[in-house]
Amino acid sequence: MAGQFYGAEKFNPRLITTQILVMQSSFWLCFCSCVSVGDLFFGEEQGAGQLFQPEAYTWRTTRGLILACALWLTSFVMAVELRFVVQRAKKCLDFVATYHIFHLMATCLAEGAIRG
Repeated sequence: MAGQFYGAEKFNPRLITTQILVMQSSFWLCFCSCVSVGDLFFGEEQGAGQLFQPEAYTWRTTRGLILACALWLTSFVMAVELRFVVQRAKKCLDFVATYHIFHLMATCLAEGAIRG
């Protein structure tokens, strides 16, 4: 049918939920692994808290460079994974925006909890 949003297949909330969980889990696993390896390689103190500190994301410090490079590397890994998990080009932007917005929300919530 012309104009149908989901194409030939029917709307399947279980599939979409599973895809979201897989992509979220993969994003966090890859991002945390890259940061951990970078911290280990450059002798920085390791900790999950650095992922949620907005002031840590800077080009001026080694830790900031590690975080930026980890996000960059994670984006390449996730681009490849999107092809196999999502399998529809029209949905890719939604999934990418979702895990980056979740990261932003987690950072804002953690920052408020730390400072508040």
